[in-house]
Amino acid sequence: EEALKVFMKADQTDPDKKEIMYELANCYMETDATDKAVKILERMTLLFPKEPYSFLDLGIIYLTNKLYKNGLDYFMAALELEPDDPDIYYNIAVAYSETNQDNLSVDIYMKALLRNPELVVDFWEYGNLLLDLDISTEFKYEILSFGAEYGDVKAKEVLEGNLWLGEEE
Repeated sequence: EEALKVFMKADQTDPDKKEIMYELANCYMETDATDKAVKILERMTLLFPKEPYSFLDLGIIYLTNKLYKNGLDYFMAALELEPDDPDIYYNIAVAYSETNQDNLSVDIYMKALLRNPELVVDFWEYGNLLLDLDISTEFKYEILSFGAEYGDVKAKEVLEGNLWLGEEE
């Protein structure tokens, strides 16, 4: 709350300074004042149209509020500006998963993994999409092998036969 006061005061002094606007929006997001965060972030997209993270944060807000189409629109705008950011790919994958587009979700998620292999842990924490996907067992094992290589315990357990992949014998 102290940080919020500091950034609100700084925003009054210099209302169009990117760093202050971004920190103030983050403070509002953390205090669940997302309507205020949205206003700031939307203003930032106009003032700083080449700054991907205001688009990303807007997408996250919409995703959190189950407005998946809006979230995807902002994620895609962020991706155009920063095509190698794994966090953008990850959020797109989550949005696709939430809208039951699991195959698209996995495709995008794999792009995130290629950019940051440590995201494999988030894949499991997000609800283990892998078990319900309409993809081949071979592809599931490919994803698991990728995860196991980077130390994911659940991926290793599946590869060792301790967990079920959901495939019929």
